Amino acid sequence: MYKNTILLFGALIMISCSSESIKNSDYFDFKNQKIYFENYGDKKNPDVLFIHGLMGSSTSFDDIITELIKKYHVTAIDLPGHGKSNLSINFTISELSNVVEMFIEDMFDEEFSIVGYSLGGTITNDLLSKNLDNINSAVLIDPWFSNNSTIDLATFKLLGFVEKREKNNWVNYEDSEKYVLNMNPNLSKKQNESISKNRFEYNINVWDSNIQKGTLIKKSSTPIETPTILIKPESSLVRESQIEKLKNNYLNFKINEIPNTSHMVIFESSREVSNLISNHIE
Repeated sequence: MYKNTILLFGALIMISCSSESIKNSDYFDFKNQKIYFENYGDKKNPDVLFIHGLMGSSTSFDDIITELIKKYHVTAIDLPGHGKSNLSINFTISELSNVVEMFIEDMFDEEFSIVGYSLGGTITNDLLSKNLDNINSAVLIDPWFSNNSTIDLATFKLLGFVEKREKNNWVNYEDSEKYVLNMNPNLSKKQNESISKNRFEYNINVWDSNIQKGTLIKKSSTPIETPTILIKPESSLVRESQIEKLKNNYLNFKINEIPNTSHMVIFESSREVSNLISNHIE
């Protein structure tokens, strides 16, 4: 009898704990733009918002989130035209930042941390330049910036041409999977499936935008006070000249480089990235 009571009590504790940490999802509506998001972890823990990169989705952070939900309440969004979010806005940095800012105003009453990867890092940098009151720390993971040069513009147009050509030839998900496997054969099966699904489903019309022109690092009118780290892979998109510009815009800016990694660092070294994020937030 006593043993059964103990077991029942333990089960009730587990149920009560899991009710706080269960994964849930929903949509945020801003005019005609819907933003899909997922929440993970205990709501009583500090909040962290994740913003993915071009051709990704909220699932891009699965390996990282698995580590962080032990201590944080995580929110991951699908940017417009990606994952389960539609695309009704102009795909520019200013409009993407505006939608995310509206999402933040609606979803976060208390202070939170923000993590942006690639294009998500560019958007995060733009949000930080607005000095929003409730962002207490930030992480930029190999953000994508441009010098607005003719070469940068041509490179973006070429990449868009290649991506559209490949994607238009895909008949099913398996075609995307083969393409991703050829790009990086060292990914795990789970990672390959996640990236392939995102590449197969994102809205190809994002390549018809002028988003590249909005990724230039502008001099901030007032220094950004939010403590921020840049997680930089060894083979990085960020140039040294751009890092110097970032340093000049931030009062508290640190760099952590992860050896033997590429732009796909969130997949290649997810545990180390998770540790860096957690240590910075703490």
